Amino acid sequence: MAGDAEPRGNGPMKEGEEASFFGALLDEAGDLALGSLFEGKAWVAPNPMVGALALEGDRIMGRGLHRAFGQAHAEEEALREALEAGASPDTLVVTLEPCSSKGGEKKRPPCTETILASPIKRVVVGLEDPDPRHQGEGLAALRRAGLKVLGPFPSPSLQALLDPFRKALSLQRPWVIAKWAMSLDGKTATHSGSSSWISGEQSLDYGHRLRASCDSIMVGYRTALLDRPVLSVRRVPGPSPHRFVIDPKLQLPMDGPLFQTSSIPTTVLFLEGQGERAKEFENQGVECLAVPPLEPSGSVLDFSKALGLLHSRGMRRLLFEGGGQTLAQLLDQNCVDQCMALIAPKLVGGKDAPSPLGGKGVQEMDQARQLSGTFRFDLGMDLLMGGFLL
Repeated sequence: MAGDAEPRGNGPMKEGEEASFFGALLDEAGDLALGSLFEGKAWVAPNPMVGALALEGDRIMGRGLHRAFGQAHAEEEALREALEAGASPDTLVVTLEPCSSKGGEKKRPPCTETILASPIKRVVVGLEDPDPRHQGEGLAALRRAGLKVLGPFPSPSLQALLDPFRKALSLQRPWVIAKWAMSLDGKTATHSGSSSWISGEQSLDYGHRLRASCDSIMVGYRTALLDRPVLSVRRVPGPSPHRFVIDPKLQLPMDGPLFQTSSIPTTVLFLEGQGERAKEFENQGVECLAVPPLEPSGSVLDFSKALGLLHSRGMRRLLFEGGGQTLAQLLDQNCVDQCMALIAPKLVGGKDAPSPLGGKGVQEMDQARQLSGTFRFDLGMDLLMGGFLL
């Protein structure tokens, strides 16, 4: 809550006291970015997790974090909260260098401009922006405008906040989130294919919020064929993402809901060499994109190239929603960045009931893929668990 910090007292701080004071505030801003898992880790990537504090004197009057991809940055939120509380903040503490670029793929105005339009006179920064396209430019712009800039003051905890962002900077494809719902015994459906609904109401709402936070969504052939999903945002307000379907041999029937809801674009990714069938799809108004196989004459798509095509079209955050065989192929090709499992307290059983991840799997437990930056919280009776593959 704004204004709840205890004032330090009267008189200027000494140099060592000031460093300790701002160090503690940077830790608090870092905890803010990390601690709000529901609105932070689950929604932000490939953007960085950032926390900010707006101070009037030495009292915290506004707190902010980057809550979701494409939404207000932490600096904007902290300043807005302080100003709405009637404060005149003079210091901004932020875990990451404020952004300074505009145009292109940017969805928000430069935070440097937001700061310069505010009463802020001093900015305390934890880390310099690792993006080489504008690294250090935000700090330089603030200094040129006459603001006092302290930092960067790096720490291991702040560095850890940026691990997913550093990976995202190295990618020439969308950030890929693999999400699935499963029973407590690890089944995504019964042996007969029944899967509606494994999750409870809160989990279903969460899944649609997650869809709305992405610009693209993808499923494999069997999921599209058997589940007949719509892949739209319905349970919460928000835009529906562009739908992509993996159909290597272009075998899906055209009467499926993915092809009947023309208000939401659908693109089919298929293996090169299916030209005649592709024309049939396109004659029905369905876009098809040819992708080379991973191996010559193989039946598995080269997902690096497939996702590269999506990246060239401006797709930056892709949600993958099944099935298990396609997820295994994505993992084998190192094309998954974040995993999220919605676990329902149900037991399904059955050796033939499907699980979230197919493929051959690893032979030894020490070969298992280890997630980092893990998080978990309750969604009604269900549990959400997730983490990053860095």
